[in-house]
Amino acid sequence: MHTNAGFLGEDGLVGHADFCVNGGRLQPGCKGHVMRIARCSHFMSSCYFAASVRKKRRLVGIPCDSTCPKERGHWGIRFDRKAVMLGEDVPDSARGMYCISFEHNEDCPFD
Repeated sequence: MHTNAGFLGEDGLVGHADFCVNGGRLQPGCKGHVMRIARCSHFMSSCYFAASVRKKRRLVGIPCDSTCPKERGHWGIRFDRKAVMLGEDVPDSARGMYCISFEHNEDCPFD
């Protein structure tokens, strides 16, 4: 899962199926000086994954280009693959990058 690509994380594929949340870069709701924002964005991945496992939020990954987009919303949607849900039930057949748009997780302690 990419939540801080290009700063404390990678923007390209590193697994069979990667999820790029909110453009994969700085996450909404993270505030403060640049290192605090970067740290918050980096650790938001655990909150997003926990929310998906608890089924509290359905986080749908839309197939997109193989790197996290530089600008939020410019995903380069791919129509050759199906959308998948983030979480413990990602199909074994899922391959490539999936983009997710998700607002700040209010339950997350990292901001």
